[in-house]
Amino acid sequence: MLTDLLALAGPWAPVVYVIAFTAVVMVGVPRSAMTLAGGLAFGPVLGIALAYGASLIAAVLALLVGRALGQEAVERRAGPRLRRVQSALQSHSFRGVLLTRMTPVPFAIVNYSLGALGVRTRPYVLGTAVGLVPGAIAFGSAGGSVAAGQFQWALAIVAVLGLAWLVARRRAEPAQRHTA
Repeated sequence: MLTDLLALAGPWAPVVYVIAFTAVVMVGVPRSAMTLAGGLAFGPVLGIALAYGASLIAAVLALLVGRALGQEAVERRAGPRLRRVQSALQSHSFRGVLLTRMTPVPFAIVNYSLGALGVRTRPYVLGTAVGLVPGAIAFGSAGGSVAAGQFQWALAIVAVLGLAWLVARRRAEPAQRHTA
């Protein structure tokens, strides 16, 4: 269906994809599915670039919506997932935002929650920009006709960032025990 829509859009297909990606990801469609679709539709290089840009746009828009709705409204929708985001986000820093990008919480929930929690825009955008890279490469490359070496690099990046998250989390645990 998306490929049919993009074919009809002709030279405007990249714009249509970014708008569609942004809209559906904001309502909870998995970002990975849309990134994979971008790789299939546009090839790995353009697909990754478009999916990455659309992910940033969706994240910033959801941050603003989360701020406008406030914590109570987001908490009603997110439920216990908001508390997981809060625990991963020990501060409103770049590191905290980056760590939330590596939690197993849906992308839209993280975005709305961080907005509702009052995360500052600059660390949010920077943490999001870095945190989106592994998924964009892994899923966008998988969607296109990509060399095995490129996909292996994407997996290596995901693995390194996952290990960094584990190390950061373990270092944060003693601090949490002392404040509890």
